Amino acid sequence: MATLRPGFRIRPAGFADAQGMCRVYGDALSHDAFLLDSLFPERHARPDEFALRLKRFFWRRWWTLGWVADVLVDERAGGGEDKEGEEKSQEGEEKKNKVVGFAWWKRPASDLSWRERWLSPFAWIAPVMRLAIYIDTLVRPTPAIPSSAGHPLYHNIEALEHTHLDSRPWFYLSLLAISPSLQGTGLGGTLLRHGLDRIDAAAPADGITVTTTLTTTLEADVPGKPHSKDAHAAKSKGRASHKKKTREEAAKETSVTELEHQPRVRASPCYLIALKGLEPYYHRFGFRQVGRANTGELSAWEGGAFMIREP
Repeated sequence: MATLRPGFRIRPAGFADAQGMCRVYGDALSHDAFLLDSLFPERHARPDEFALRLKRFFWRRWWTLGWVADVLVDERAGGGEDKEGEEKSQEGEEKKNKVVGFAWWKRPASDLSWRERWLSPFAWIAPVMRLAIYIDTLVRPTPAIPSSAGHPLYHNIEALEHTHLDSRPWFYLSLLAISPSLQGTGLGGTLLRHGLDRIDAAAPADGITVTTTLTTTLEADVPGKPHSKDAHAAKSKGRASHKKKTREEAAKETSVTELEHQPRVRASPCYLIALKGLEPYYHRFGFRQVGRANTGELSAWEGGAFMIREP
């Protein structure tokens, strides 16, 4: 279970969090300028169009079944009690609950229940909202910032998925971003662990093994075994000669049985594409590199490690 620092909170992302998430996205990925410039080459020349395009991207994803977002909120600022005047109080309230990080996860199709797909209110509302976003795109186009759906990065990811992912249901960590001022404080790891704990809780229970009997080499410990003083006397010499060995064997066998009683760690397989220099960071959470997405037109990109985490 992830433990969060005081003053911060992790909660599910809401539709209104898109603006804060866009801000964190631009700030957190600024160290990997090659990727941002490749995806959005005109982002500096047309910052307003870039912000609108990114906001629509988050909105569309939020209204797509299977995508789950967590936001890290800073609750330390604000409250208004220690500020003078209504204006400062309002400013403090705006700073309170500020989004300072987020994580986007994609659930595998098999993880979606029949009710989620067809009966939930979200399943009925989501198509309407995506249509509204599409209409807004037609009314207010962003010609300088076209869609990045056909970018080589996504083609490379699809090829890596086909090569390295087996038939098991895989979760995908699409984005993990933390405000630069809070990087290195452990908050990003807590946010990541929060998501991993959630998907691991959804792992099937067939990975748990429990033995039903406890065996031992000590005959006297076997329930229902008849004993007598004569038999005990007849065997006392042999038992004494093998006393040390028997106890060692019993201890060893009992230890093995105790290990068998311990449940295996339940975990769900997941994968991600690491940004520049973050491979060691994800290693700490059990991810390992199996391929690279920075090939072809993206060969100059220093990031792109395709990393997986298996049970």
